[in-house]
Amino acid sequence: EILSAGFKDDNTALHCGNILRECNRCVEICKVMVLEPGQVLWNLFEYAECAEFSVQSDVLNTLKELLMKHKDVTSKLLLDKYDRVIGEFNKLLTSKVYVTRLL
Repeated sequence: EILSAGFKDDNTALHCGNILRECNRCVEICKVMVLEPGQVLWNLFEYAECAEFSVQSDVLNTLKELLMKHKDVTSKLLLDKYDRVIGEFNKLLTSKVYVTRLL
């Protein structure tokens, strides 16, 4: 959770994104970030609407890694919290932020 909070500051955001993606290599850490407590995932959805283009793009890259690398974790997430996940993606798709409009 501390690493995902690093996206609040443009100076640390890209470094924290790299560290989160490296942590995601381990399925157990991925479960903590995505499932329980899973706050990292929800923080990333929030930071995806940041004003800085490089941070937006890094957040979306990190989200993609979190959700695509360990498909069993993602399937559990979708089984448990489908409505919330789809709601967050819908917010991104309807956002006025440039990067999310490219989705």
